[in-house]
Amino acid sequence: MNDFDIPKIWFVRHAESEANVRHIYANTGCSFPLTAIGLQQAMAVSLKLSCVPIRAIYTSPLLRATQTAEQICKIKKMEMQVAPELSEYSMGIYEGTSTLPGTLGAISDAESKKRWFEHNDFDARSPGGESLNDMKRRFLPFVKKAIENCGGEPGILLMITHGGILGAMLAFVFENLDFSFVQARPIEHLSIIKGELKNVRMVCVEYKGTLVSS
Repeated sequence: MNDFDIPKIWFVRHAESEANVRHIYANTGCSFPLTAIGLQQAMAVSLKLSCVPIRAIYTSPLLRATQTAEQICKIKKMEMQVAPELSEYSMGIYEGTSTLPGTLGAISDAESKKRWFEHNDFDARSPGGESLNDMKRRFLPFVKKAIENCGGEPGILLMITHGGILGAMLAFVFENLDFSFVQARPIEHLSIIKGELKNVRMVCVEYKGTLVSS
């Protein structure tokens, strides 16, 4: 059997954006484009994926994600499918503010993550923002539905999304990952996390280039 004869899902974090270099929470409303470096990164990953049998390309609607997806779509001659479910999680009242350590938004985000990952308080959130449960309610059903829509046919579902929501959701998507594994391995721009169906289980098989035991 060919390595691509079973349904696979690959999550990709978008390329570097202006919001990243300016250290701004920009997960709703105002959307920042890719930097010149980010555009080069997107072009490079599109070449890397040019010979890969991609079945569908889904992307967050945020500009940094759609611009990344656009480069891949050009070389694959495919249409992107915009999916709000893949958006980065909202920071509420801190949208548009600094992400730098010590700022109010960063302190609030760190506290929410501590509640999520250390205390299993999945309802914790920044004021007006999304909780981990909010993310689960939109992200996980979308991923499940996309896999079901494959009908067991081979090919890769490529999903262009964001570091924050991937860090929060991967342990729920893949049965062989947990919070400690994901939090110990930051998801940089254009990191690729690969998964596939094995005996009706969705498992991660490669995390940022490193094979993962299922």
